Amino acid sequence: MAYADPVLNDILQICQIVISVLAYIFNFALIAIVHRHARKEIGKYRILITFFALSDIYYNTVHFLVYPVPENYGNAFFMRGHGLFPDFLGVGLYMGAYGHEFPILIFHFVYRLYAVKNPENLRFFPIFIVVLVLATAASNALWFSIFHWFFHPDEESLRLLSSVFNGSIALPMLHASETASMHSQALYWVWQLAVRSHFEGNIKTGATFEGPRWRNLFGTVLMFASMIFTYVIIVYCCIRINNFLKERVVSEKSVRLHKQLFRSLIYQVFPVGTSGNSNGKRNWTRVISGITSFIPLFTAYYPAGSALLLPIFGKSLFEFETASCGVGVPFIPIAYAVPPACASHPLFNPMLLMFTISDYRRVIPTGENWTMTKGASHPLFGFWSISWGMLCELLYIPCIYALHNEIGLSCYRIMLWLAIVDVIAILCNSICFGFFLIEGTVFCSRPWSVWIVGCVGLGTEPQTM
Repeated sequence: MAYADPVLNDILQICQIVISVLAYIFNFALIAIVHRHARKEIGKYRILITFFALSDIYYNTVHFLVYPVPENYGNAFFMRGHGLFPDFLGVGLYMGAYGHEFPILIFHFVYRLYAVKNPENLRFFPIFIVVLVLATAASNALWFSIFHWFFHPDEESLRLLSSVFNGSIALPMLHASETASMHSQALYWVWQLAVRSHFEGNIKTGATFEGPRWRNLFGTVLMFASMIFTYVIIVYCCIRINNFLKERVVSEKSVRLHKQLFRSLIYQVFPVGTSGNSNGKRNWTRVISGITSFIPLFTAYYPAGSALLLPIFGKSLFEFETASCGVGVPFIPIAYAVPPACASHPLFNPMLLMFTISDYRRVIPTGENWTMTKGASHPLFGFWSISWGMLCELLYIPCIYALHNEIGLSCYRIMLWLAIVDVIAILCNSICFGFFLIEGTVFCSRPWSVWIVGCVGLGTEPQTM
């Protein structure tokens, strides 16, 4: 990686490695669970789940090798790989891996619709799989082509972004003129620099609008059209499946399984809440599913929306200042937030399936009997503990950033260390503790988890004395 801040560079690199390893573990674990412990009623759907997990493994591998970092400046978007494969081709390969998930989601919902409404049509499943593979390859090729051709650097974009790539403008990533052509680039609007003289003898610079760059705009429209098409098909299938499950009941067990599989798909595309069980209490695994259902929204759809759409409404590159470089308004958090978010996407997909489908949950050793017989759930206290902990963690971010800027003084280095220790302590003593309160955890429910969280949480206290 090549972040300008060496501390952030190391932190994000460690996060990338940890998240990638966990994504491999959970996806391979899901494949093993599906093929060893799945009920007969799931049937051939296990093949689709396996295909989904394998696509996540492929995406995880490509993201790790390329590690693309998008950046915005004014009305320009540019992205380059900062991993083991930083060439321009790598960005196209990554976007192909990013885009091939949309047809997989469509086929999952179409399969669920036929499974509950017209199960006799599942005899054509081999043809269904062939079409799925072809559609996935076509979507991969489409997104690769968009970034390879529509976002290919040209003389105009390189000239207008020269002040960015030669390092004249401070951005989160380090740039050099030699690597300018390795970036995918989208400059949506062209502004011509205008120099006006005033009667006082002063000179003022400004910009006049010339027109849009249709190639970049058309590429962006193609990507969002494919995403909108995916959502239209998913919404249609959701309505049909939901109506059918309300009107027809074949057997209680089959309907419950269909609802669990249906809910796991909903969680992967829509942020929805949780519901209580028959006893009026919230199930811990249902709470986990509800919380993680918000994550795909920010790991799959927020990156494309924020990184690509915000520059369309950005200011001119030559909004003000001198003729050599402009001072547009860059959305800095994109370079920091999007790469870890995209890396975590293949991690949470298998987690959603594992926690949503009861057959898969039972395979995971959680000590549920101890929780049910000896534990007492405190959901309100737990949610308050989690919310307060997350608020404190967010407030610590600007504090740590400010302390890091003064790291040259020994007193600020001590304060920075104390802030990092506090962040770790709050994670254990407030956020993890909140999850345990919601579940009603006792030590024998999760001995290793409780022991590790307790050791880390209590071990940080002497550091602050």
